[in-house]
Amino acid sequence: MLRLITDKQLRQKLGGCSEMTIWRLRRDGKLPKPRKLGSRNVTPEDEADEAIANLVGLTTVRGSREAEDGPSEQFPIRTDRREAKPHG
Repeated sequence: MLRLITDKQLRQKLGGCSEMTIWRLRRDGKLPKPRKLGSRNVTPEDEADEAIANLVGLTTVRGSREAEDGPSEQFPIRTDRREAKPHG
């Protein structure tokens, strides 16, 4: 069964972030766009959970687990770091 969550519930899932943070994440395509149910914004919970997993790096953009595929291509590990030079 499809479960819908309100923006308030979505903010709680994201650790109590602000309404503006939700708006920015939606604008940037990192969270799904809301649907209207009466006067409320609602989001399917499975879509929200998938987006949150992508935000925290538990899954790749393709939706597969990193443990199965290795490190995420979305955030590659840099190996070309130079040693810090002392100032002065």
